Amino acid sequence: MQRRRFLAVLGLGAAELAACTASGSAPAPSSSVPHTRATGPSRSPGTSAAPRTSRVAPATSRAPRTLQQLATVLDGQVVTHGENGFRAARRAYDPIFDHQRPAAVVRCRSADDVARAVEYGASSGTTVAARSGGHSYAGYSTPNRGIVVDLSALSGVRVDGTSVKVGAGARLIEVYTALGRAGRAMPAGSCPTVGIGGLAQGGGVGVLTRSYGLTCDRLTGAEVVTADGVVHRVSAQHDSDLYWALRGGGGGNVGVVTSFTFSTEPAPDLVKFGLQFPNGTAADVFGAWQDTLAHAPDELNISCSITASDQPYAFVYGTYLGSEPAAHRQVNAFVKRAGVHPNYRQVTAMSVEDAMYSYAKCTGLTLAQAGPSWTGPGPGTIGRSTFVGTSRILRHQVDPAALVGAVQGSNTAVLVDAIDGAAGRVAPAATAFPHRGALATVQIYQGGSDRSAIDAVRTSLGHLMGPYGYVNYIDPAMPDWPRAYYAGNLTRLRSVAKKYDPHRVFDFAQNVNA
Repeated sequence: MQRRRFLAVLGLGAAELAACTASGSAPAPSSSVPHTRATGPSRSPGTSAAPRTSRVAPATSRAPRTLQQLATVLDGQVVTHGENGFRAARRAYDPIFDHQRPAAVVRCRSADDVARAVEYGASSGTTVAARSGGHSYAGYSTPNRGIVVDLSALSGVRVDGTSVKVGAGARLIEVYTALGRAGRAMPAGSCPTVGIGGLAQGGGVGVLTRSYGLTCDRLTGAEVVTADGVVHRVSAQHDSDLYWALRGGGGGNVGVVTSFTFSTEPAPDLVKFGLQFPNGTAADVFGAWQDTLAHAPDELNISCSITASDQPYAFVYGTYLGSEPAAHRQVNAFVKRAGVHPNYRQVTAMSVEDAMYSYAKCTGLTLAQAGPSWTGPGPGTIGRSTFVGTSRILRHQVDPAALVGAVQGSNTAVLVDAIDGAAGRVAPAATAFPHRGALATVQIYQGGSDRSAIDAVRTSLGHLMGPYGYVNYIDPAMPDWPRAYYAGNLTRLRSVAKKYDPHRVFDFAQNVNA
C-alpha cells in the first residue's frame, strides 16, 4: 500500500519518499474471555452478537452458539465489548474508524481457531471479517456488531528454496526482512505495517511490479477457511476457482486466508532513486513519465506523484534492477525527456531489504521497532494516521495538462504506480485482478477526514481516465463499484463468492456477493 509515500510527498520532503511515523503510545494490555479448551460446548451463558436471521447459515453440530462457548474451543482469545483492553483490540490503523464497535475480536492462533470463529458467525448470523494489518480504507475489517478475526498471531515467514510461506497476519516489513536475510525478493507494497493478506488478495502494487508482477501473480498456494468452516489448501490444481479469486478478487469476499505460499526471485542488484521537481512543472514531468513507460525495460520501476497545490509539483521515484551507472543513465534520460531540471536528485545502490526499510522510513529501526505501536505493549514505533483515499485506473495515456488541471488546487496527493511490464503481460482473465493492459493505478489521498476534495478529484479523473478503480484503495463512495473494481471479471468472481459463501457470512457493504 502506498499511502506512506503520500505522507512524505505532503510533508516530509523528497529525501524520504515513503514516510513512517515513529510515535504513538502503546495501548493498555488486553483482557479476554477466559477459556479452557474443552471437547464440547460450555454450558456457561455467553453474550452473542445480534443475529441477522435472514442470513443464518446451517449450523454444524460442533458450531459454538455463544462467544463464551467459542472461547472454550480456541487456543486463542475472545475479547468482547465492555472488557478492559477491548478498545485496543478493536483498534485499526485509521482513527476515523474508532467509533465502530464489533461484538468481539477473536485473536486466532491457528487455522482451526479461524474455522471455529467462522462457524460461530455462521450459526449465530453474525458478520465475520478478517483482519490482517487493519489498513482497510473503508474500515471493513472492524465491522459494527460483527466478529473481527484477528490474524496477527499468524505471522510466521518461512523461506524454503525459491518459495516463501507467509502467515496471513504477517506485516510487510516482516516479509521483506525474512526475504532479505535469505537473499530473496518478491513484489509487494511499501508500508511496513500493512498486512500481506489484504494486499495480496487485492492485487498488490509496489516498487517491483514492472519487474516481477503483482503480489498476487506470485501466489502459488494458500490455506483458506470458507464460510462453512472448512479449511481448503488451494492451488492451480486444487479448488482452482477459489485460487483464482484470491488473486486480485479483494480481501473478505470468499473466505479467510490463514497462509500464503509465494514464488520468489534471487535478490537483485537494486538502485533506489528519487527526483523532486519545481512548483508548476507537474504536467511536463507527468508527460515524461507516461512517455517513459512506452519503452522502459522491466528493470525500471518508476512512479510519479503529484502534490495538487495551486502550483502542482511532482516527485518521480522508484527502483532500478541493475548497476548504479545504468540507473543514472535511466534517470538522465528521464530528466532530458521532461525538459525540467530537478531541484533534488538521489540515486543510491542498496540491498532490497535496505530499500524497503528506506521506503517505509524505517532505516535504522529494528524489525520489532518497525512494527505498529497501536496493537498492544511492545517495541513497535509506527503510529496511526487519519486519512481518506480513493482511486482510478490509468488505462492509456492522457493529456498531462488535463490531468494536472483536474487536480490543481485540491490539496490532495495523487500517486501513479505503473502496472505494465511483467504485471501487464498476464491475461485479464487469468487472475481475478482485471486491470491488465492498463498503465497504472492512481491513488488519490488526503490527510484528515474530509472526503469532499478526494471525491471531486475522483470524479474529474473519471471523466479523463474512465470509471475503474483499484480495490485495495476501496472507497465506499465509488460509483458503480462492482464494475469499477472487478470489470470483466465481476461475473465469475460473484459466482465463486456465492459458491463458497451462499449465506454471506463474510458480509460488508462492498462485498461482491450481493
